[in-house]
Amino acid sequence: LVTTFALVDTLWEEREVTLSEINGLEMVNQIADVVVRTQTHRGQTNSLLSGNSAMETARADTRVQLKSAVDLLNHHVAEHPELHLTNDWNTLRQSLTELVNSNPTAAERAQVLAKHTEVVDGLRRLMSLAGETSSLLLDPVANTYFLMDIVVERVVGLTETTGLMPGHGPTGDRVV
Repeated sequence: LVTTFALVDTLWEEREVTLSEINGLEMVNQIADVVVRTQTHRGQTNSLLSGNSAMETARADTRVQLKSAVDLLNHHVAEHPELHLTNDWNTLRQSLTELVNSNPTAAERAQVLAKHTEVVDGLRRLMSLAGETSSLLLDPVANTYFLMDIVVERVVGLTETTGLMPGHGPTGDRVV
């Protein structure tokens, strides 16, 4: 009877860890969606502020998509207080709202691009926190640990580095 209880207890704990990891992975995916849309918005804003008025429609579409992604992530953060993301997310959500609703001038281009980059970095940290608090980054199995490390910790940094390399945007400036 004691052995059975110990086995059931162990299985229940593994179930709880697995459910936490599933919630964490969903959160990481939603944060990644916001990151990509923020990077796209940054590139389109840069292009627009550099004189490419044809980018206005694409940026307007991206704004709608970004607002939707932010709303979805906001709902998911509220649904999972156990991941302890609320405070950090609320600050980032405010910054994203300001970026989406702003209409900067060409003179403000550098500040707007810096603000986008700051928000992407904050989202990267939020993704890392979600990975830690959901146990995604604490996997004792090497294969899945390294996979989660790449997904949670490395991909956004790599896309940021690539996107911010000079010459990768429509104006030849740092853009993504």
